[in-house]
Amino acid sequence: MKKDFLVPLTLFLIALAIVLLGWGNYRLLDRDSRLLLESVKTMRQAVENGGWDNAKKTLDEAEQKWKKANGYWPMLVHHEEIDRIEECLTKLKSYLEHHDKAESMAELYSLGYFLRHIPQKEAFILRNIL
Repeated sequence: MKKDFLVPLTLFLIALAIVLLGWGNYRLLDRDSRLLLESVKTMRQAVENGGWDNAKKTLDEAEQKWKKANGYWPMLVHHEEIDRIEECLTKLKSYLEHHDKAESMAELYSLGYFLRHIPQKEAFILRNIL
């Protein structure tokens, strides 16, 4: 009789662990994404106003934030998504160096999209599970 509750209890604990890990992963990705999106917003404003040095400085800061996040994001996110972000950062560096406003803005919008998209895609919600 005492062992009858072990299977349901074990299944409940496993389900709870899965939900908590999913929630924790989402929170981690969302936090990092928001930090990087703040840098993207600052760079957009700098490029709009012709502040190329400020935009480059902000990009350097964003790359440092990305290096920290990139230490564990590969365990949580598909590598294609990470490659897209790194490609955007690389292109953006070149565009800012050459003061190319149109290309810089296009790349900033792409980078912003990818950074917003990843936490939404990895969220532990029903539509992502099914």
